[in-house]
Amino acid sequence: MTRKAYMIGTGVGNLAAGIYLIRDGGFNGDQITMMGLEDH
Repeated sequence: MTRKAYMIGTGVGNLAAGIYLIRDGGFNGDQITMMGLEDH
């Protein structure tokens, strides 16, 4: 089974959630996608 996580936004909360997914959830970094919605 392949697990993937998609997060909308790249704020501090989502970055922390990504760390917890890796550390506590057993995710690999390539299973997590963060999509930033910044208009620069």
